Amino acid sequence: MYVDCITVTQWIYGYRSEILKAALKAFQIASNIELATGYFGPKTHALIKTLANASSTASVISMATSTAFTRDLQEGMSGPDVTLLQTLLIHDNAGPAAQTLLQTGTSTYFGSVTKAALIEYQQQQNIVPALGYFGLKTRAIMVQ
Repeated sequence: MYVDCITVTQWIYGYRSEILKAALKAFQIASNIELATGYFGPKTHALIKTLANASSTASVISMATSTAFTRDLQEGMSGPDVTLLQTLLIHDNAGPAAQTLLQTGTSTYFGSVTKAALIEYQQQQNIVPALGYFGLKTRAIMVQ
């Protein structure tokens, strides 16, 4: 599994680094790992290996992302999971609302800009109803 650690570490510094870092930080917070930094260190690697019994980079990333979302999200909420959602919306969505979110920048607060980008994403993914509520339907599609 050491190869997986190296592969994921290299991936952190690659194309999707901001998404994985946000996912890992949210996962670390949800897992009560002290000093949740978003970096793939020995404690995080051991926990992911134990939980996922992962044999590939894709399964590690998928598990870390899906584990980071432990609750439904809606306007007015705050937390590292909101930052992860915003990061994924910016990355997976090229529409005008996502571009506004990109210009505004990520935060820990789910406000009207995040809601608009989420509605836009839900419409693109044919999620009905597209209300800007991050629940089971949207989460299942987003973490694939």
